[in-house]
Amino acid sequence: MDNGAFELGKSISTAELLDLADTIGVDEIVAPDRPRVPDDSFEMTQTFFEELVDLGVVGKYKIHVVPHGGDLYEYSEYFKKCLQLGPDVVGFSILDLWKWKPLWRPYVIHSLYNSDLMRASVQYHLLGLDDPLELYLYGGIPIRSVDCSLPISMAYCDLPLSGADHVRMPKDGRLSNSKYGLACENINVLLETARPYGLRGVM
Repeated sequence: MDNGAFELGKSISTAELLDLADTIGVDEIVAPDRPRVPDDSFEMTQTFFEELVDLGVVGKYKIHVVPHGGDLYEYSEYFKKCLQLGPDVVGFSILDLWKWKPLWRPYVIHSLYNSDLMRASVQYHLLGLDDPLELYLYGGIPIRSVDCSLPISMAYCDLPLSGADHVRMPKDGRLSNSKYGLACENINVLLETARPYGLRGVM
């Protein structure tokens, strides 16, 4: 379960996040983060881990952290700091690693991997996807999974899965029967694209 930072413009409180997690029955939570402000983001993530200890719920959920940084050095430093907190999963955000710096995410991930900074005991996830062809860039790198709304947004625009320009499906948007069928086809195409590269899940 994500922390709402992208959708709401800020992360919700730890108490709210845990209450929602219990209500929904999730087993993995994305720790609070703040895109574009890596120092504040890390402080929020660190505080979240401390609150888990105070609340006595350490180990109840898999915890997923999201480092941020404005350049490779800064990103690498916060990546290492996040790993020191002991997360189960590290997420590579599409925001500061793709949307704001096109094609930067593969460069950063390959740099971390080739520098032996990616621990085998930690799982890795792609947060967001704008182009399914990006998945071809991670052959040999242990990316566990990816989450995105791309198959549905493209179906909403009557488009098959690709990296073509499209609009996001609005919050109050609805899929007609034909668009729903196209969305299912797009999801299957994404799954077939992901599996040969070791991604075990598409969310």
